[in-house]
Amino acid sequence: MAPEFSENTASSQSGSHRRIFYALILLISIYFSCAGPGRWARLIEWEDYEFSKLPTSTEYSEAEAIMLLDDGRMTVHATKNISFSHFSQHRIIKILARAGLRWADITIPYSSQSKVKNIIARTISPDGKITMLSEKNIFDVNLYPDWIFYSDIRAKRFTLPAVETGCIVEYSYEKELQNVSYWNNWNFQHSIPTLLSRYSMRIPADWDYYVQTYPASIEPGKSGNKVTSTKSEYVWEQRNVPPLRYEVAMPAVSDVVNRVAFSPAFVSNWSDISTWFLHLAEERMKPDEAIKSFTGELIRGSNSQRQSLERIFRFVRDNVRYVAIEIGIGGYQPHFAHETFLNRYGDCKDMAALLIAMMDVAGLKAYPALVSTRQNGKVDTTLASHNQFNHVIVCAVLPDSATLWLDPTDKDCAFGELPYYDQGTCAFIVEPEGKYEFRFTPSNPAAKNLHQMTWDVKLDSSGRLAGSCEMHLHGVPAQRTRRLLAEMNSFQQTQWAASNAVDYCAGASLEQLSIENLFSPAHPLVIKFQVDVPHFAVVDSNYLILEGNIFRQSQFEDMFNTSERIHPVHFNYLPKSKDFIKLNLPETYVLHYVPDDFDDSTKLADYEIKYRSNKNELEVFRYLQFKQQEIPKAGYSEMRSFFQKIGRAERRKLILRCKNSND
Repeated sequence: MAPEFSENTASSQSGSHRRIFYALILLISIYFSCAGPGRWARLIEWEDYEFSKLPTSTEYSEAEAIMLLDDGRMTVHATKNISFSHFSQHRIIKILARAGLRWADITIPYSSQSKVKNIIARTISPDGKITMLSEKNIFDVNLYPDWIFYSDIRAKRFTLPAVETGCIVEYSYEKELQNVSYWNNWNFQHSIPTLLSRYSMRIPADWDYYVQTYPASIEPGKSGNKVTSTKSEYVWEQRNVPPLRYEVAMPAVSDVVNRVAFSPAFVSNWSDISTWFLHLAEERMKPDEAIKSFTGELIRGSNSQRQSLERIFRFVRDNVRYVAIEIGIGGYQPHFAHETFLNRYGDCKDMAALLIAMMDVAGLKAYPALVSTRQNGKVDTTLASHNQFNHVIVCAVLPDSATLWLDPTDKDCAFGELPYYDQGTCAFIVEPEGKYEFRFTPSNPAAKNLHQMTWDVKLDSSGRLAGSCEMHLHGVPAQRTRRLLAEMNSFQQTQWAASNAVDYCAGASLEQLSIENLFSPAHPLVIKFQVDVPHFAVVDSNYLILEGNIFRQSQFEDMFNTSERIHPVHFNYLPKSKDFIKLNLPETYVLHYVPDDFDDSTKLADYEIKYRSNKNELEVFRYLQFKQQEIPKAGYSEMRSFFQKIGRAERRKLILRCKNSND
C-alpha cells in the first residue's frame, strides 16, 4: 500500500526544495562576493573595450559623459517548485566634463517584492588607479519621501569615491524578483551618448513572449546556444546611440526614446489585462450600507440622473483628499470603497472605486478607465501591458448613452471636464467579464481654453501709467491657475499677481487684488487688480514712445529660437487668448504714429492685432487661437516663421507727439 500523502509530508518536501534553492543562492552569492569585488579591485577586464583605447573628450566634445556599456540581463526561473526572476545590470561610464560628475550618483529602486544584492562599484582614475566603493557607503532609503505619501518603493543609493573629470565609474548589481517578470522596459538611449546598450532575456524554451521595440527596426537576436536544455536566450542590442536631446514642448520621453517593452508574463492580449484588473477591483467598487444610505440622501431631489451624477462627483472631488499610495499590490489594486469613504482620502484608483460605488447606488453605469497621462506617453494598443498606464479615471454612461469622463483627483476641474493631462489620451475601459474598450478622451477646443484680459488704463505726460486689469480664465488656464492659487495664502497670492503684472509690464506695481471663483470650477476664474507703472512710456523730447506689444508679448518666438528641431512640437493643450486694451492718452499729446493692423493665419493658429483711435483714446485688440496641438518636424520651419512674424508685429512702436510741438 502506498504511504498516505499528508499536508505535513507536502510541507516537508516543499521545505526541502526551499533549502536546496537557498543553498544554491548562497553558493552563487559567495562566488560573486569572492570573484567579483576581488577582481574589480585588481584588474580592468572588459569584454567589449580596452582601457587604453577608450574615446576621449576630443571625440565627444559636446558630451558631459559617455555610457560605454549598459548591459541588462533577465533570467526567468520557473519550475514546478520555484518561480522567480533574476535581473543583473552592469554599467561603465566615462566622465568627460564637470557636468558629468552627476553620473557618479547611483540610485537602484526596489520594492517589497524584490531584493537588491551583490552591489559592486569602483572608480578608475585616468591613470588607471582603482578605488572601490565601501559597502558601508551604500544606503537604503525611501525612494519617494515626498510625492507618494505611503510607499514601499525603496532604493539602494551610493556615490562613487574619488571621482574626477576623465575618470570611469563602473558598477553592477543583482535584483531578485519574487514574481515572474521580463522587465517592463529597457531604454537604449540616455541623455549622454551610449556606445553599447544590450538587453538579454532568458526564458523557458516553450514560453511565448510579446514585445515591441521603438523604433521597430531594433530586432532581437536569438542566441544560437541554449542556455540550458530548457531555456532560450533573446538579445536586443544597439550601438553608438546618440544622446536623447530635450527640447521645449517636446513629446513625452517614452514617445521618443529608443527602447524595448514587454507584455507581462502570461499576458497575451488585452482581455487578460481587463480580467486581471477586474479581479483586483470588482469587489472593491461595491457600496456598503453606509455608502448606500449617504448616497441616497445626497441625490434625493435630483431632477435627472445627470444631476445625481454631478452631486456624486462633486462630493468625491471636494471631500476626498488625494493621497498617493503605493504599497505592494496597492500600486494596482484600489482600497475598498467603504474604506475610502470613511477615511476621506485615497489615490486615483481609490477615488475612482468610490465614485463607481456611489454611482451604482444611483443606478448609473460607470467603468474604471486606465489612462496614460500626456506626460507619460502614448499607449501602444498592439502590446498588452498594464505598465503603459499611470492613472485611473471613470467613464460614466448616462441613460441617453451620453458619455462623461470624470477625474475626481483634480479639485480644479468642473463636472464634465478633464484636466489637460487626461485630455486626448487613449483610455482602456475595463468592463465586466474581461471585456474592454479603447477610447480617446475628449480634448477641449481652443475656444474653451480662453485667457482674456481687459485693461482700462491712463497715461500721463510724464510717461506714467495707472489703471485696472480684469483677467478671465476658462478651461485649462483656469485649472492650472486655480491649482497654484488654491495652495497659497493671501500674501503669496498677492506676490504671484505682482510677479505676473511685471511680466505683462516691466516696472509695474500691483494694488487692490481680488480673486473670484477660486473654488468654483464651474465658473471662470476672475482676477482683478490695479497697476501703477511710473515709466511705462519713454519720454523723448516732444514724444512719448510706447512698445507696440502693450501688456503682453508672445513668448513663442523666444521658445522656438533654434533653426532646427529634433523632436515634433507638442503643446499640452490648445490655447486661446484675447486682450482688450483701452488706453486714455494725456490731453497734451496726440497720436503721431500707430502701426498698421496685422493678421496672419496658418494651419497652426490664427493671430490678429488691431488699433483704433478716437480723440484722446487708443484701443488695442489682440487675438491668438491655436488650431493644431502637435506639429511634426517637417512643419517646424513654418511654425517658427509664424511666431517670428508675430514677434515683429508686436515690436512696432506707438508714438505720441506733444500738441505744442512744431515737429
